[in-house]
Amino acid sequence: MRSLHCVWFVLSVFSFSVHATADDKTWESLIAKGNAAFQEKRLEQALQLYDQSLQAAGQAPDQRALSTHSLATVYQLCGDYNHAEVLYGLALGYWEQAELRPVELAALTYNNFGDLLTDKHQFVRARDMYAKALALWKNAKDPKPSRVAFAMSKLANAHNLNGESALAESLLKQAIEIHRKSTGPETLDLATSLDGLAKLYAYQRRFQQAEPLFQESLSVARRVMGEHDVTYAISLQNLATMHRLAGNGARAEPLLRKAAAIIEESLSSRHPYLAMVWNEQGMIALADKNHALAISYLQRAYDLSKEVFGPNHLRALFAKGNLAVAYVQAGKLETAKKMWLEVLAAERSSVDIAPEEFARTLTNCGELSMMLHETKAAEGYFREAIPIWRGLPNQHRRDLGAALKGYARALKAGHDPEARRIEQEAKAFLETNPR
Repeated sequence: MRSLHCVWFVLSVFSFSVHATADDKTWESLIAKGNAAFQEKRLEQALQLYDQSLQAAGQAPDQRALSTHSLATVYQLCGDYNHAEVLYGLALGYWEQAELRPVELAALTYNNFGDLLTDKHQFVRARDMYAKALALWKNAKDPKPSRVAFAMSKLANAHNLNGESALAESLLKQAIEIHRKSTGPETLDLATSLDGLAKLYAYQRRFQQAEPLFQESLSVARRVMGEHDVTYAISLQNLATMHRLAGNGARAEPLLRKAAAIIEESLSSRHPYLAMVWNEQGMIALADKNHALAISYLQRAYDLSKEVFGPNHLRALFAKGNLAVAYVQAGKLETAKKMWLEVLAAERSSVDIAPEEFARTLTNCGELSMMLHETKAAEGYFREAIPIWRGLPNQHRRDLGAALKGYARALKAGHDPEARRIEQEAKAFLETNPR
């Protein structure tokens, strides 16, 4: 079996308390030994044990569902999303056939499948999976408020990714209220809900509302897990992102350095979480017009993303696009052009690329073509991007306005009489959709 280069996400397999001997080949024993290997991050071995458990399950739907789910989780952690997607689909089919379908376990399959689809940028399908998980937890004979709130937060984040920010905000507020009323021990679920609402506010530029939520999320993570846990590091990074968006790189930078140190100490110096930190540091350097430093950080983020996920994975393409932005600002236009054309070609062949990401790449290619005086190429890029932006939620109206302006400039540079009409459309649009 090939070596699996894995990414450690917060996913779950099903736990069993079974005493297993080395030569025990029952389904229960194989699952238990697979879980032990999973928890110890021996994922090659876990994969083998879960596969053996699937063979031992025979035709029992509930056992096949558990084994197939566990296999899917390992493949998901290792970045083999296509294999994982097929297995999650099979697991859900087995749950439908099972006479005994434990709510907690079936809901976990829907939840992990939703996480996978989110990573693949299939946000509509992810939202549907999270909604099914929430329905299962809500309709359980003995519903657990903490699980309901957890599922609400997951569904809220999916709504936000689909541009349904008002619905996302409502669900997150409800989840936080449920957690606050809980009489049980404090858990990370509250921190997750707080962090989700804070990120929603941050990207809406509602920074005064976002920061107290981030600070409370950090406090909860610190109390539950301590200051050296990866969960705490991720919360630090999210707060740093808010400060960057607010134009305060000086406050963001020390938080990012601390997050990076925790990740390196707790995981490794080549863990993909570091790519997110380096991306933030690169964007701060860009804002400060420190192009050399920006390129250094963003190159590291791209190299690591490419190493872990592969050159055509959406995360690697995102990192490569950011690096191209840095080269543009540094005046290295031909280098940026080569990179963006490679990104665009990979996105065209991807079934998982989000429309806004594809439209953004087209718009960037159009702007760069204008800088290189390649006006016909620019026309084509803008013309392709505009209908995509038109079909997206209102939160992308600035992007549509920028694409219309770019298209008008390209037409005008080419002495196309259509330029005047597009200029007027762009002007009217920007007047009715101010920043």
